[in-house]
Amino acid sequence: MGIEHPLVDGTGAGYVVSETVGRLVALTPMRADLVVQAAAAGLRVVFLTPDSSRLTEPFRQVLDAADGRWVVRSGDGALRDGSTGTSLLGLADGFRSPRTTDAVDPRYLEVPRPEQVQFVVSASIRHRPDAGTRLGRAWETFAALGPGTTPSGWGSHEPVEADWDKDTLTAAARARMPQDARFVVVGDERTPLAGSLTARRTEHGMEEVVSGLVGLGAPAATRSDARTMP
Repeated sequence: MGIEHPLVDGTGAGYVVSETVGRLVALTPMRADLVVQAAAAGLRVVFLTPDSSRLTEPFRQVLDAADGRWVVRSGDGALRDGSTGTSLLGLADGFRSPRTTDAVDPRYLEVPRPEQVQFVVSASIRHRPDAGTRLGRAWETFAALGPGTTPSGWGSHEPVEADWDKDTLTAAARARMPQDARFVVVGDERTPLAGSLTARRTEHGMEEVVSGLVGLGAPAATRSDARTMP
């Protein structure tokens, strides 16, 4: 069983495969559509890449939420889990539970010298049913932990299509209700951040969930010292 989609390159038992050779794998409209269509068909998605590829934070979040897998294929054809480094016998092997006897790529066991200090941020805010509710303030608070002040943009996919504005973001979320509304939130060189904002209706109002990464700069920078955080 499979689905008809331009990004599907193969199928397996309960999953479809999409292969890309890009160095940066982002949440493009086509990839987002593939994840949605696969989920509607009761399928999971395996994204197969070379070991030089990296996932953006917004795409990683969507893939995790859909219980998909990122599988890396090295130059000699060996497969491994792109997140954990666990060796895989085949693509379907990526869906089994990990075992203590699993072989792990040695590069995933090393502790690399950090080039950037990052905060992993996550918060859930419960809003009462109020026409004056504005989404996005939590992301502005998190952005201020780094060298910037606010996110630079937001949108449904990557690259984002709108400059940061809490009012337009809130209006877009309301327009999608009662369905959940999930948006990509990004920064720039002055405010390095990436993540998501999800708004969902509850019986008591609206829940705003934010999750992502905020860059603080090089380890030796004063701003990256946790003791200097306000």
